[in-house]
Amino acid sequence: SSLSESSRFYLTALEIKAEAYVAINRLEDAKAIYENIMYKMPANNAIRLKLAEIYLSKNDFNRAQKEVSLVLDIDAQNQQAHY
Repeated sequence: SSLSESSRFYLTALEIKAEAYVAINRLEDAKAIYENIMYKMPANNAIRLKLAEIYLSKNDFNRAQKEVSLVLDIDAQNQQAHY
């Protein structure tokens, strides 16, 4: 990976923060963090699917479908994306 260890640690901390925001229904805050992580790690399918779940919860079906399609482009066998 081209990210340094400190960058990976920082992105992991951001992911934990985003999950906390989801837990307290601060979806816009979580979405902003997940989008930031995706900018830095575009092949991170787990984050992409979490972002798709937020789009679904906000009835933004087009953006959710786009994220799921991108996951399947990278990993056609991804069971979460097929769900």
